[in-house]
Amino acid sequence: MAKRASSDPDNKLIWRVARLIEGLPDPVPFLTLIRVHSLVRIKFERICGIHFARWRLLHGVARARQISQADLAASTTMEQAVLTRTFSEMQRKGLVERNPDPDDKRKLLVSLTPEGVELVEDVAEKRNVFMELALKGLSSEDVTTLETLLQRIEKNLEDL
Repeated sequence: MAKRASSDPDNKLIWRVARLIEGLPDPVPFLTLIRVHSLVRIKFERICGIHFARWRLLHGVARARQISQADLAASTTMEQAVLTRTFSEMQRKGLVERNPDPDDKRKLLVSLTPEGVELVEDVAEKRNVFMELALKGLSSEDVTTLETLLQRIEKNLEDL
């Protein structure tokens, strides 16, 4: 004798969950955003030959010329502990140097070494190729719209 669907505990759970999510906004855009983020990181690292987080830090230092770890942590939304460990590793590899801030000895200012500058220049060229491949088929208007929408979502999330 076959079980009736309504007496099946798994089926009841499925219907309970279905009722709970009924009327909620479709999560597909966020799921797509999560997949895109993962793919960006994975493909970037494969094409550029550097961990995505390391690149974000090196790029941030290169743009600022010299920046405090705290300011860079705030602008990258990376945790201070992760940032400190990563900079320690990069300092051991001779890519960055950290010196006390003359105005506030509690802060460390980070700058690139000549080897760090070379790495940034090399990765920047590869990053440009990566960006062209990733944005292939999108018009400049599409890219501008995408950036605007992502910035709006970012602002909404920061305001939570």
